[in-house]
Amino acid sequence: MRRYARGGHRSRRWLWLSALAMLLVGCASSAPDLLVDLRTDLRAGYDFDEVRTRVLEAPSVATLGWERIIPAARGESFLDGRRVAERVDVERGDYVIEVSLLDAGVDLYTRRVRVRVETTQSVTAVITSDCAGIVCPSVGDPAGATECVGRRCVVPACTPDHPEACPVARCASDGDCTSAGGCLSPRCVAGDCFEQPDDTVCGVGNYCDLGGTCLPSPVLPDAGPRDGGVADVGSGLHDAGTTTCVPSDCDDGDSCTSDTCGAGGCGHTPLCGGGDYCVTGSCYPEPSLSITANDGTSCVDLGVPHASGSNYAYRRVTGGRAGRGATQTNEHVSCGDPVMDADVYSLDASGADTFTFYSGAVSDCWSSIYGRWSVRTRIDGHTSAPVEVTYYNSTCPNVRTCTAGRSFCSPCDCSAAEYCYAGSGCAPVPTLTIDTASGPGCVDLGVAHLSPPALDVIITGRPSSSSTQYNEHASCTGSSPVASDVRALGATGRVSDPLTTGAVTDCTSITYGRWNVYVSVDGEVSNTVEVVYYNSTCPLASGIRTCASASSACMP
Repeated sequence: MRRYARGGHRSRRWLWLSALAMLLVGCASSAPDLLVDLRTDLRAGYDFDEVRTRVLEAPSVATLGWERIIPAARGESFLDGRRVAERVDVERGDYVIEVSLLDAGVDLYTRRVRVRVETTQSVTAVITSDCAGIVCPSVGDPAGATECVGRRCVVPACTPDHPEACPVARCASDGDCTSAGGCLSPRCVAGDCFEQPDDTVCGVGNYCDLGGTCLPSPVLPDAGPRDGGVADVGSGLHDAGTTTCVPSDCDDGDSCTSDTCGAGGCGHTPLCGGGDYCVTGSCYPEPSLSITANDGTSCVDLGVPHASGSNYAYRRVTGGRAGRGATQTNEHVSCGDPVMDADVYSLDASGADTFTFYSGAVSDCWSSIYGRWSVRTRIDGHTSAPVEVTYYNSTCPNVRTCTAGRSFCSPCDCSAAEYCYAGSGCAPVPTLTIDTASGPGCVDLGVAHLSPPALDVIITGRPSSSSTQYNEHASCTGSSPVASDVRALGATGRVSDPLTTGAVTDCTSITYGRWNVYVSVDGEVSNTVEVVYYNSTCPLASGIRTCASASSACMP
């Protein structure tokens, strides 16, 4: 049986009562993304004009061999790192990624990195110009040190994202690095030394090469690929400034645009239309959300039971990108509370999720659940349109109608361990402890229990109140909680009720099995305690001779 969260801040943060299980499912089922960055002191447009990323090793053939090539135009700096590839929804496991710098299609510099992907993972490939001509591993290096960074041979797992796999950092600041001089300045970036060219030192029409020498800037040809010339940076126009173009000029490196070449130059039309968004070249629907009561309205009456079938408290339907995690946010509008994350769950293979909540009646008339809420869901950073839901209680004078609930805000500001009692103050949430004589949560009815008793029921709650105990025979399918003992808590708000037994020899009693027990005070529900009754004198075949076997017993 599902029960509502308690009052006070705990109710106000009400996690839509889908509980931790849904949270874990949402986190575990979303496939991760693999993001690849490049950091290099080599200069785009001078030393290389393209960056190629390839998957050399992967957990399955679905990703193995995947390749991405992007242009690198003059003026783009990769010294502090730039994103060069993204692969969404990859399998979890180990990957080897190869990042290569190309000039006119020829590999000039290559770096391999190894990374383990469990959640969305960013990995940075570092390529330094001082590794030119170095073969790894060199003499004295481990056999696995196949990659070069800063003239040192390292293992593929050595990246700025995982410095523990790298040798001791070469620098902590720019002052720890040396330079070839001239127009170069030393830079320390994430523990590696780089040479940063400064073209301003060289004057107009010149550039700083990696040797620290000022040289005339190369003349860029017309009608070639996008080469970073004055007229064609990011435009697809040739250096002569004409409106003629070729398709290869028009690749803007954005997988979410459709690139075209026409008389007026290059065009870049968004790939996805209205109502969709784009991720690495694929279109996905914007998130949608609906929350309705069983009568189809946005008003949920918590004063009556909603037990099964079409008699539910509310139903939430979410649509969006298939297989992705969704984060629900709640804003208690009638209380002016801020927006908070409330639940995380996953959409199925069709891009949908439906959650139906059932409940018993809530009798507390001052619970901070009541009131008007604005609810949204967020997927891939995109947020659905807001949905308004109002919770009221038809048995309570103060929130008897949905209209009254729209403006209701509980007057109490209670802690997570308290609830609002009668709108006049905070009372402690009831707690239940059951000490058992035959081990934790176990009571042997085959022997007498006089001192110590078979079990001791200890209840805390609001002073001068009374508690009602509920017992649910959990090992019997279809059982429901049944009210039993009523106990006065007294002025201290605490009661201890020890129960003794004589030896029970009847091996067919319906008492045997696993029970869930909780208590209710002022309609607020305590924690649930599990108790198993067994009989050590009964035949082994009865299934109730031990606490472990009796936990699944249901006597006819």
